[in-house]
Formats: sequence, C-alpha cells, structure tokens
Amino acid sequence: MSVDASVSADPSLEPRRVRIGPLVDHHRRQRGEAPPPIEADEVEGGWIYFVAEGEGKPAIHRIRSSGGEREVLSQGEDAEYPALLLSSGHLVAVRVREPAPDVHRESVILLDTLKQRRTRTLGSETPRARNPSAAPDSSWLVFEYGGASFSDLFRVDLRDGVLDRLTDDEEGNFEPAVSPDGQRIAFVSSRDGNAELYVMAADGKEPRRLSDDPANESAPRWSPDGRHLAFLSDRGGSDRIYVVDPAGESPTPRRLTLDRDLVGEGEHAWSPDGRRIVFVGVGDRTTSLWLADAEGGGTQRLSDDGAVDQGPCWSPAAPTSSSPAIATAPSISTGSPSIRRTLARPRWSA
Repeated sequence: MSVDASVSADPSLEPRRVRIGPLVDHHRRQRGEAPPPIEADEVEGGWIYFVAEGEGKPAIHRIRSSGGEREVLSQGEDAEYPALLLSSGHLVAVRVREPAPDVHRESVILLDTLKQRRTRTLGSETPRARNPSAAPDSSWLVFEYGGASFSDLFRVDLRDGVLDRLTDDEEGNFEPAVSPDGQRIAFVSSRDGNAELYVMAADGKEPRRLSDDPANESAPRWSPDGRHLAFLSDRGGSDRIYVVDPAGESPTPRRLTLDRDLVGEGEHAWSPDGRRIVFVGVGDRTTSLWLADAEGGGTQRLSDDGAVDQGPCWSPAAPTSSSPAIATAPSISTGSPSIRRTLARPRWSA
C-alpha cells in the first residue's frame, strides 16, 4: 500500500494521556522535558538487548546474560530503540532521525539478530511510527503510523511487507495491543473527543468502544487468556488501573484497587496465570511495587526501600513454580524479599 510520508503531525491533536514511549521523549528531553525510561529486552539464547548512548546517538546494543563484550547492532548515525523480539530472530525496533532542528522522522525497522544487519523498513519514514504490537505467531505487526494522517493504526504483513490501514480518524488512534489469540486489537482512540478504549477485529473491522467517560484512557493490556483488559484512566483525577471484559454486552470498567494512599498507579502487568496484576504505585516522593488480585480485593506492597521502582514485568510461567519472579527497574526482584540493582528496564526471556 502506498503511503504519503509528507503529512505533518500536529501535537495539539494528541490526547494528553496517551503515552508515546521513549523514542520521541528521549529527544524531547533536550528541550527541557523529562527523560524517558530506557528499555532492555532479554531474549532467547541469553542475549540482553538494550539502548546505550556513547558519543553519538542512542544505539541498540546486546550482551550475553553471562557477561562479556557488548555488540553494537545499530548502523549509521540515527537513534534506534528496541521494541519487540520475534520468534524468527528478528528484532523490531524504532528508528528516529532528526535531519534538521524542526524535522522529526520515525520508522519501524526489522533487525536480523543473527546476521546483525537491518533487513528492511516497514512502511515509510514519517513523523510518527511507533508502539508496535505483534501477532502471536509473529506473522504481522500493528503500529501507530503517521504516513497518511496524524496517527492511525496500520497492519503490516511481515512476509511481503504490505501495509493495510485499519483506522481512519483525524483525531488519532494510538497504543495498539494484539490479543493473545491474535483475533482482536485493543487500542486508544480520540475519535469521539477524548482518549477512550476500543477493541476491533484484527483486520480493523467491527470497532467497539469499551469506555465512556469524560476522562482519558490509555495503556490497554490483555490478560493472558484474552478475557479481560487492564488499562489506565484518570477519571478520578489521577491515573488508576481499571479492568473491563471486552466481550460483554455492556462493558463496565471496574477499579482494580481502592487504595487511597497512592497518588497514582501505572505500568501494570498481568501475571502469567492471569490471577494477579503487578503495578507501580506513585507516592508523594517515590514509587513502589504493588501486587493486586485481578478479581479485586486485597493489595500487597512488594517494595518499600525508597527507590524509584518502575517497569515491572513477570518471568515466564514455569511448570515447577507457582510464583514467577517479578523484575523491575531500577530494582530487580528474584523472589521476595531479595532485591538487587540493575541499570535498565529488564525483559525476561521466553
């Protein structure tokens, strides 16, 4: 599909609440804004993929989990950030290029981690190309793409590189999340004025609104069985986690926790069995790790050492373990209450 890459993005159209990830925020911090989290991915084979900055632009590096010398995968002078690892061994990444002070371009690319070279660019270089989410079999991706509008969702077949437009709304569509069975895509859209939660078929048909509130929703996350979606909403004045059944006739989001001591909640992640949700609780001066029953009820505080904890993720479910570990950054937990430090947001290998 031919896409015009000359369309400019209008930041005023972007919902206040929708997260745009580290790739753009990294550059914007040079203009006085807060720096983004730096993501790292530990992948099959013992490799850890991460972003490093030396004398040049941010680049993708990797290192064995056992240690040793790092390898640089990025080529050229453009900034690159890892996003997803596919079963084919390809790393989906986002490239950011700023050839002039007022010119910003992004593109989604595939890196062959075996041959250590870029294979191809998915779509064209545009003002906006980010937040990719992959099908379970890694045969296609969906991501935000500004090649034909401010921000719409496009699906790309990784076998032939063909782009299919899934949404077409002037106000923008954001943060796609493919369901565990690959049949649905959850996303955030401003088509009705503010950022609301939607779900549609994987081919873009039958879009359905799941939230209806003057507040803004963001960050949809599927439960492992695909029966529920957890997301953030500021309907109470600050970010809180809500859960909704996307298949219900009249979806009614419910608040996950009733904790009144936290300033806000975020960075939520489902446990492999879908019974619990770990999240970051925001306090007055720091953040901490919390665990909540996905069905509602009690919460448990997991960290309280004054560190700024962020980016929690569960280890894969193991047949011999009923309690997978939780990793965070800058702290990493390998079993309560032991905690040690790490330098970047971790991702467990499969």
